[in-house]
Amino acid sequence: MHESTLSTSSVTSPTGRVTLVFTDVQGSTNLWERHTDAMRAALTLHNQELRQLLAQSGGYEVKTEGDAFMLAFTSPDAALHWCLAAQETLLGLDWPHELLSHEDACEVHRPDGTLLFRGLRVRMGLHTGEPECRPDPVTGRMDYFGPMVNRAARIASAAHGGQIVVGSDAWKALETRLAELGSPEARELGTFHFKGLLEPEALVQLLPRTLGDRAFPPPKAQDVKKTNLVPNPSRFIGRANDLRRLQDLFGEGSRLVTLLGPGGTGKTRLSQQFAVENPGDFEGGAWFCDLTEATTVESICEAVAAVLDIPLTVARTDADMVRRIGDALAGRSRTLVILDNFEQLVEQAAATVGQWLKQAPQGVFLVNSRELLRLPGEVAYELSPLGLPNDPADIAGSEAVQLFVDRVRAVRQDYELADSEAATVAEIVRQLDGIPLAIELAAARMSVLTAAKLLERLPRRFDLLSSGRRDASARQATLKGLIDWSWNLLQPWEQAALMQCSVFRGGFTLEAAEAVLDLSDYPDAPWTMDVIQSLREKSLLKTQPCSLEPRFGMYLSIWDYAHLKLEAMGPADAVRDRHAAYYLDMAQHARGILTDPKTLPRLAVERENFHEIHARASAISPPTAESVNRTLQAALALDPVQTVRGPFGPHFQLLDHALRHAELPGVSAALRGRALDARGRCNRLLGKMAESLQDHQQALALATETGDMELEAISSQMIGLIHQNTGALTEARQCYDRALAIAQTLPVNPYEGRIMMAMGYLHLEEGQPEKALPILIRSVELLHAIGDERFEGIARSHQGYVLLELGRNDEAYKCFEAAIQLCRKVGDRRFEGIIYGTYGDQAFLEWRLDDALLHYERSLAMVREVGELRFEKLYMCRKGGVLAAMDQHAEAERVLERVGANLSEAFDPVNRTVMALHAAQLQLARARAATAAGGYDVGPWLADIQTLLTECEEPGPATPEHPNGQPSKVSQSDEIRLSVRMLRRDLARPDSK
Repeated sequence: MHESTLSTSSVTSPTGRVTLVFTDVQGSTNLWERHTDAMRAALTLHNQELRQLLAQSGGYEVKTEGDAFMLAFTSPDAALHWCLAAQETLLGLDWPHELLSHEDACEVHRPDGTLLFRGLRVRMGLHTGEPECRPDPVTGRMDYFGPMVNRAARIASAAHGGQIVVGSDAWKALETRLAELGSPEARELGTFHFKGLLEPEALVQLLPRTLGDRAFPPPKAQDVKKTNLVPNPSRFIGRANDLRRLQDLFGEGSRLVTLLGPGGTGKTRLSQQFAVENPGDFEGGAWFCDLTEATTVESICEAVAAVLDIPLTVARTDADMVRRIGDALAGRSRTLVILDNFEQLVEQAAATVGQWLKQAPQGVFLVNSRELLRLPGEVAYELSPLGLPNDPADIAGSEAVQLFVDRVRAVRQDYELADSEAATVAEIVRQLDGIPLAIELAAARMSVLTAAKLLERLPRRFDLLSSGRRDASARQATLKGLIDWSWNLLQPWEQAALMQCSVFRGGFTLEAAEAVLDLSDYPDAPWTMDVIQSLREKSLLKTQPCSLEPRFGMYLSIWDYAHLKLEAMGPADAVRDRHAAYYLDMAQHARGILTDPKTLPRLAVERENFHEIHARASAISPPTAESVNRTLQAALALDPVQTVRGPFGPHFQLLDHALRHAELPGVSAALRGRALDARGRCNRLLGKMAESLQDHQQALALATETGDMELEAISSQMIGLIHQNTGALTEARQCYDRALAIAQTLPVNPYEGRIMMAMGYLHLEEGQPEKALPILIRSVELLHAIGDERFEGIARSHQGYVLLELGRNDEAYKCFEAAIQLCRKVGDRRFEGIIYGTYGDQAFLEWRLDDALLHYERSLAMVREVGELRFEKLYMCRKGGVLAAMDQHAEAERVLERVGANLSEAFDPVNRTVMALHAAQLQLARARAATAAGGYDVGPWLADIQTLLTECEEPGPATPEHPNGQPSKVSQSDEIRLSVRMLRRDLARPDSK
């Protein structure tokens, strides 16, 4: 509605208990099309007269839209008085002659000649209540909102042109006062359902005595008697998209929609809510039929006939009963039949629903089932659980959380979701998979438990969620009873397959199911593929999103149920052995094709299955050589993914646990060496250089002992990298030379490009970028040729560092952008973060401090995400330096103190020196501020800083490569050199003198 033509009356807008009137002109669209000029004049006359009457009655014009008015009155008396006067006034206006020729504006007389209709026919609806009141922010005029306004609008929409219809609340106030209002003619119209409103409304027609003979069709609303649905005592939560989609499906002509989903997802409640909200779409009514107890065609027909009030003959066959119901539906207007709990009746679907669809074109069916009916024209709509909380900041906005809170209030009326409890409630609904019934059963326990205690007991969910509503059926009263119903409908081989599927964690592929499931005890069982498809169609398995290939999973409650069955009835150990063998064989095969871009995603998606294998093997006590080998294999299976994508901390713990008993007799030395290498890489990424060096040295010794030349090359390179990170560049070069020599003897050599990359960057740290560049270019070529996208990205970033050092910045940034794209392709958030840290370094050196801070924040977010502590410390130091240079002294000190506390935990001389240099920046900033405030002498501060710079830059003894003296050990680090340049850049500012 708009306000451009609102009355300028100074009437005060009513608040509190208000009576609203909505008006609308019948057939206005057609009138405008056929008689545009006449309609323009008629509408001007209509508006003028209604506003004049409004001014006399003290009503308030809220807004208009086209020919429709929304008005507010302080009492139902005043509102009805205006409506009665308006109907009489409109009858006597001088309407354009052309308009009176139209059926929606023509004259209609009583047999005695008394005029009943003439001109525009205006419907009016009147309702009393307490709306929400707040001024329009643009016009400043009062507007009204809320359920009361929606009901008033629906009441008006039920009326016909020339009719006044009032709702029950207004009628209660008016019923005893009609004499004072001129004794209008009153007629009760009945009780009706309105779209979107849960409670029905009783309507009454009121007309001036002079127009009491006006006749109208029935109200444009669903007669309440055309359904057996009753208002549900509990509030309906969420599902707006599902309701909209059902409306679209039936609106587009679908006649059979099957709601699919596991037990407890809310199919029954959704179908009922859909019928309640859309009564006007089904003139023949909406009827709900519970088929829980039905087992045959006869029992289906008896249940449906009872609901639809269709008599069945005494002597009857199944076909006769089906035909009788079909004939009855064929004689009705469009009718919605909801068939609930149809999963045990799918074999009878063709003989019942299939026949009714043919016989009764106006019959439409909404079927709740865990399995498709497989009938022509059937549209499957899979109902997902309620939306789970994704954003920690909007836990309360989750549908699952809203349902939990609402149902808790049924047992604790004062319950409010406190911020301190929100995360716990979010975890509760996650562990319940967002399944409404499970959430409601859990919420009922909040009468005696806190949320924390409820979460603590959820692992025993079938005991915890065993106290249901007394009015529920046995299968819906408890979570176990719900799943028992589905279990008992399965074939024996389907039960065996479902039990065995519980060995998987995080989902599985069809190939995995065919390798792990054993149905040989059931000669009549179909292929495993067919059984998996059947379990999926019965909603006991769900499809998981995966870009690689179709993938299946189980809701946690169903997984728990199947797992308990496997422990009690199935060959659990044999299934677990097949599970471990399949996935460990997959990992062994993947190790040889790590450069395939699909390998990492395939391993990543199976992360939980490898964790399950590790956990099962680790639980064996006392450990055996076989169990330890299996824990090592499972941990190593995850290593390619975890090393690239993190997080590194949990992966370190997994490897560390696997290595605890790795010296037992019979444990594979080759596996132990590989695990030590993997743990060493984790230690380095976590900033623990001494521990990392020890791990790689042990791995190298085992590689030499077992003749594993590939591991020998890898370990030698990693030892060199640790030496390089700690400033021992000569030792680093020796290790790289050894690694390269070994790699070049391997029949398949994926490591030469990686080692050359490390050697090229070593030249950069030695201050020889001209030597570094061709080596890095060659490294990129080698890595690109074998498809090693992860290390190609790292090599391109190293090439960018060298180009920056050479002053070729444009070329450098092209390398960095190419590296970022490769990092994103393989999911390497760690190195992408390091590149953004480099962007921060360049902005810092160019004194673009705001840009530098943004880049460091972005970098820190990425390296923290994967647990890369070494670079987190580095960029925290850099951030502290930027903040100091921006004169944010307190924040800079807080950041640097945090780094210092963490550095005490690890041998990290490079970051210690970096921190000292940026702490000197903070000292300089504070001295500068003190000088500006009161003539403070900065001389001592500058002397200390100069001493630190000298220590970082003083050359060591001469060598053939460095005839003027080699850089000191501590300064043989690009990170330190950059920090020195940043500090010198700060010292060069005029206010540092």
